[in-house]
Amino acid sequence: MIQRIACQGYKSFSQEVHVDLADVNVFFGRNNSGKTTMVRLPTYILAILSSYRFDAAHDPVLDGQRFVDVASAEQAHPRIMTGIGWDEHYLAVTRQHISSAEEPNKVWLTHLQVD
Repeated sequence: MIQRIACQGYKSFSQEVHVDLADVNVFFGRNNSGKTTMVRLPTYILAILSSYRFDAAHDPVLDGQRFVDVASAEQAHPRIMTGIGWDEHYLAVTRQHISSAEEPNKVWLTHLQVD
């Protein structure tokens, strides 16, 4: 069972956010506060982990959105950290969009944390 999720730079969550999960979870808040974003986060993380390529052309699509659609708009070079924890394990993946003339849509895996 997933016990913890985390993100930074994902949609409205520009700052790092960690959420510890229980058997039943209730998310409540104002409109556009990130409730649906948080509920969809585990599915997005699993889509990233199941992808074997990390460029934008092969970026996992979730609900019709690619990396550049879900990255926080406040970043010059968009970077998304997503994390998932279960039992006593934690896995975090950080990817960043770094554009160049040769590869204008490249999304790089910049950090992988496994505990």
